[in-house]
Amino acid sequence: MRDINSKVARRRLPGGYPLVLIVEDDKLQQKLYNLIAEQVQMMPVIVDSCRDAVEAAASSHFDLIFLDLQMPDAN
Repeated sequence: MRDINSKVARRRLPGGYPLVLIVEDDKLQQKLYNLIAEQVQMMPVIVDSCRDAVEAAASSHFDLIFLDLQMPDAN
């Protein structure tokens, strides 16, 4: 399992940009959401599983969370 805390720490930059967690398993959608988030001056952290999303949300403060509701491991 990836270290979510280090992933969040790398993305948290000075400047007051909102930190957004994006939970998406599709790689193409991840790239699209990353591009959109950066264009509206948000700092995206993208994870591809519900387990990683829960871990990230528990360990950091996110200003916004986008969640794909049809994740394979969402049961």
